[in-house]
Amino acid sequence: MPAAPCWYVPTPLSTGAAGQVQYDALGMLAEAVSVYVQTGGRLDATTWRMVRDLADRVAAEDPAVPQPSHGIWEKRTTEPFVDGDIGRWMVLDRAVALGRWYRPWRSRRAWTAARDTIAARVRGAITADGLLPQSYRQDHPVPDASALLAVIFGLLDPGGEQARRVVHRTLDALEAYPFLYRYPPDGSDGFSGVEGAFVPVSFWAVTAQALTGDLRGALARMDDLCAVLPRLLAEEVDPVEGTALGNVPQLWSHVELARALYVLDAAERRARWGAGLWAWRLGRYARLRWGPFGRGSVPGAEGYPQAGSVDPRESDERAA
Repeated sequence: MPAAPCWYVPTPLSTGAAGQVQYDALGMLAEAVSVYVQTGGRLDATTWRMVRDLADRVAAEDPAVPQPSHGIWEKRTTEPFVDGDIGRWMVLDRAVALGRWYRPWRSRRAWTAARDTIAARVRGAITADGLLPQSYRQDHPVPDASALLAVIFGLLDPGGEQARRVVHRTLDALEAYPFLYRYPPDGSDGFSGVEGAFVPVSFWAVTAQALTGDLRGALARMDDLCAVLPRLLAEEVDPVEGTALGNVPQLWSHVELARALYVLDAAERRARWGAGLWAWRLGRYARLRWGPFGRGSVPGAEGYPQAGSVDPRESDERAA
């Protein structure tokens, strides 16, 4: 980019992702709905129908078999990537949780059974030293930063020893401190060019460390990342030269920065207050939901249909 010589943007005009199968994207969509309602949003009938249809779709695919996909990194060929299972689990887990609180009359047994089957397969793929491989079909398991998603989104209990082993093993294999590669940068991924450290997964490292109890290490990593990264974040960075690579600006990098900062804040509050963290969360929800600037009092929203204005039971019946 002539106006910014420190940025190199070797980005193709089309990545082909539009025609790919990426279960992680479905999982992130369900997670976004979950976060929205946890921060004061209403689960309206249209959004619930979308979540329900996603969960039905995932549960209808044999949960006992890992489904081939292009994976979170948009590979050119399909494999039974482990991150695909993590994405499928996220869809089902968030649908079960949303249904339990907001649609308690709807049966969730099929979703729960499929979710638990997928979770057992992911946990069973973890080696004794904590390696969660990139794919179920690899003679020589390849480490992948997407393993951290199993910890970040709760498939693995962050307080458990298995989660700590996964985080430690993943960081040990992919770290270029304070950054993290998404997978080994050995040129075997089928893409041209040099693989840089991936900014979003570098913030995953912060989040995962904080969740598994390494608050000091998470804070140190965040401080060191913020010391070397610009305010406008790229997709990748050369961990030696500090040169930004790939898409600029990259929204995903900013999203994961925000997630890491939130988790760090919550971890610090938990360290100070212990169980009192729940009181803070309830107060935050009430403030966001019903406060003067909450989601229920958005200025200028009079001309739009209000969330929750349709009886969700009628919506379910029509969709059925």
